[in-house]
Amino acid sequence: MEMKQGLHQLDSSHTFLAMGMSSFVLFPILLIVTPMMLAKTLHETSSTVLLQIPQFAYVTYGIGLLLLTVTFFC
Repeated sequence: MEMKQGLHQLDSSHTFLAMGMSSFVLFPILLIVTPMMLAKTLHETSSTVLLQIPQFAYVTYGIGLLLLTVTFFC
């Protein structure tokens, strides 16, 4: 079996592996940083901001976390 010159066949799989690992590292950071950046950009005041979240939102967040976890393992 002779090797081709230039890029190897597995280079695309290594690229997708690197993208997957970087998204695995960046998603938790973005989930923490992005809401704070949006809140400071849109609602920056000198007083305290009171944020009221409906109880159903926690169910939605849980379903989203479950889907992210399932997607990671598929």
